[in-house]
Amino acid sequence: MDYSHNMIRKFRERGLKITPQRLAIFNLLDGNTGHPTAEEIYSGLKKDFPNLSFTTVYNILKSIKEAGGIQELLIERERAHYDPDVSLHHHIICTRCGKLRDIFYTNTSEMRLPDDILKEFSVTGHQIHFYGVCRACSENEEEEEGKTAVPREGANAN
Repeated sequence: MDYSHNMIRKFRERGLKITPQRLAIFNLLDGNTGHPTAEEIYSGLKKDFPNLSFTTVYNILKSIKEAGGIQELLIERERAHYDPDVSLHHHIICTRCGKLRDIFYTNTSEMRLPDDILKEFSVTGHQIHFYGVCRACSENEEEEEGKTAVPREGANAN
């Protein structure tokens, strides 16, 4: 509940009311390492809040982001993922199923950008995304390949 209490404090400092919908989203994000999308958050709350709109969820997420309570991860073109862990960390994404995991390797501050980039940009932050295939997808692929294997000619079917 530390996350929820912290967000309540941040919202009150900004003069924002703590509505039941906001509190529900704070609680859903508290300790959440699944990097949910706005759609997933909306789906998760719709049962308890039948009159909740997707726009309300999106606007609450925008307010949480502005208060420094979430990172918006723009990994997919179609939708953003939200990470309540705003500490310096990176992510790895399965290219098959979209599973996201945190990587807490912080030595990236030692990276040196080329001078021509530093002349053109003032760096305000960074985030690195790694891509690969998760174990579950690899195992599923191996199982599927085994099912579709064609028996060799002359192999005994017994």
